[in-house]
Amino acid sequence: MSSPKRVSLAYIAETLGLSKTTVSWVLSGQGDCRGINANTQKRVLEFAAKCEYRPSYLAQSLSTGRTRTFGLIVSSLADPFYSHLSMEMVASAEAQGYTVYITTSETNEKMEDQLIGQFVDRGVEGVIITPAGVESAGIERVLGKTSIVLADRKVPGLAASSVVADNEDSAYRLVSHLIGKGNRKIALMTTLHRIDNLSDRCNGYRRAMAEAGYDVPDSLICKIDKTASREEIFERLGLLFEQHPDVDGIFFTTHVFVVPTYAFYRKMGKKINGGANWACIHSLPEFEFIVPQMSIAQLPTAAIAKASIDLLIAAGEGETDPQEKVFECEMKLN
Repeated sequence: MSSPKRVSLAYIAETLGLSKTTVSWVLSGQGDCRGINANTQKRVLEFAAKCEYRPSYLAQSLSTGRTRTFGLIVSSLADPFYSHLSMEMVASAEAQGYTVYITTSETNEKMEDQLIGQFVDRGVEGVIITPAGVESAGIERVLGKTSIVLADRKVPGLAASSVVADNEDSAYRLVSHLIGKGNRKIALMTTLHRIDNLSDRCNGYRRAMAEAGYDVPDSLICKIDKTASREEIFERLGLLFEQHPDVDGIFFTTHVFVVPTYAFYRKMGKKINGGANWACIHSLPEFEFIVPQMSIAQLPTAAIAKASIDLLIAAGEGETDPQEKVFECEMKLN
């Protein structure tokens, strides 16, 4: 009998003259407890290795009712933070025998809803989502049908587990640090998009400024689309300094605006001082070269990833009550 392209359990059983049940028990590690003698187990395992047998996960899922797969929907794989977060989640899941399928919503709520439905239709055991906004009809629709964990961001009022950083407190500490160094006119750089974690960071900024007795007029806040061109960012920064020429510090709610702001300062001949009067939530490797003195609250990427996977696994084992886990950022105050 010639060997098929994909060796099946039935092929091994027929070739060795054994029942499929016996082969299945041996290959699943149940040989001893099922009373199968050692020689038979050895024959099966050696032949399976020789044929490079790989189990059919479809057959296993039909038998056990479990796929051991998770879906992951991130905002953008082009963002180094989310690509790193995805890698950490894959590693954590694989270490526990699960596979993660990754896709991106591009921060589009309609696309996110469609992707959630596709994952549920494909029978994944749970979905991890970095929400595209502060509302999601798609998430609400599948609650109770599959396990959901919100990572890095939350959806206010939604009864789903979440794993996030201490965004407001980290922002508060960064801005308070800048104030303690003597900065008084600290501008805020953030995005136009309504996202829970960025709102928390803005709240931390406002709280620190209010406690220090400093007003925050709307003109001191730069809200820019994350997809804005460098020219558009330069134009908005130009307006900021036209209205507030005495700006002496900047707080970034997201790392995406640091490099364009650095380029603007260079173009306008403004002093950067290694970023000593800047602070940002999260850092990228290049920041060590262009703004080495900038204060950073580094997001706990590995902790968020592992906790998200652990929550999905726990949900599959019967833990259905929503949980909220909050991890501290690593502060680097310069």
